[in-house]
Amino acid sequence: MKTPSELYPPSPRPYTGIGELDYPFHDKAITITRCGRLCIDRKKVSLSKALAGQTVGVKEISESV
Repeated sequence: MKTPSELYPPSPRPYTGIGELDYPFHDKAITITRCGRLCIDRKKVSLSKALAGQTVGVKEISESV
């Protein structure tokens, strides 16, 4: 009945975050707004506030009828 901090020592390596990501196979790389939205072609798509400030790759999918 111990907590994880009682069982595992802290890592000696500092966390530096995620570096810039590259999306070579996507049409566009777009940065998510502070409120968690992706804005493209005057349209707003809500994703998640957890992604705020992150750049994501988007690819257009053509609809076959």
